[in-house]
Amino acid sequence: LDIQNGDLESAWLRAKNFPPRFQYTISAKKLYFPVKIEHSSFQLDVFQKGNFLGKTPFILKLNNPTEPLDFELILDGFEVEIKGLNSKQPWLLDFAINRSIRFSVETRSPIECPAIVVENCILICTRNGLVQLIEPNNGKLLWQYSINSSGEILDSPLYANKKIYFGCTNGQMVILSVTASSYTVVFDQVISRDKFEIQPSILNNVLIVPSQQGSFYGMDPQNGNKKWLKVLPEKARIRQVNTRLVEFEGNSYFATVDGRLWKIDSSGEITPSRKLEGRVMGMIPFYGVFTVASKNFGVVAF
Repeated sequence: LDIQNGDLESAWLRAKNFPPRFQYTISAKKLYFPVKIEHSSFQLDVFQKGNFLGKTPFILKLNNPTEPLDFELILDGFEVEIKGLNSKQPWLLDFAINRSIRFSVETRSPIECPAIVVENCILICTRNGLVQLIEPNNGKLLWQYSINSSGEILDSPLYANKKIYFGCTNGQMVILSVTASSYTVVFDQVISRDKFEIQPSILNNVLIVPSQQGSFYGMDPQNGNKKWLKVLPEKARIRQVNTRLVEFEGNSYFATVDGRLWKIDSSGEITPSRKLEGRVMGMIPFYGVFTVASKNFGVVAF
């Protein structure tokens, strides 16, 4: 903690945001001051030079320091690194979060999609179709499942209803009922000639499985029974689907590579929505506002 200017009496550090970036507010009057460190949501461990000082909220007493003081805040495997004073807003300190390595897991195939949390454990999928559930404290393998085909897994499974849902590049769709100790195969079949490279979605108790080529399969999320099959208009299919389905106000939205937004409901009806300049990179609903990031157009909110 490097504060060299001003009359300092006391300073308070309070987290304003969630990981991976924190911002803390400071007020001070005299050079002799205690520092109160606290987090609005979590209890952190405070260390200085590797020595444990206590847990937050923590009062760090300082006596006219002439050199910068370094200390660490640890939260369950995350380390809060003090970056220094914010130049534009000097009453703010910037903090960054760095993951401390607790364990490592080696796979025989690349991992193309982010891990997800399943039953308070870590679920990873390798490109060659191996699904593994990992114990988060020590990296122990709890169970694994192989799709046993030439298909590849390129996007993270959907976790809902105590089940995971994912598709493969050979048109294979898989539903597993899972616990932290075991799994049960609910559905595992090739249902399409199209490639499933995008995470499925559940809307109004209908599992919607999108293909990059523009086919959408409606299925029963409990058993995998087919409800309907819908496709984009022929001209639109050439443009290809390039985003996940995002639920907003009772419908799901997706984008094609030409920047067109589309709406699909739980019956499979597909209607065009908006056209943006440039490829859509991502979408997210936030407090009643639908926000879209476009490669050439920036961020647009509806």
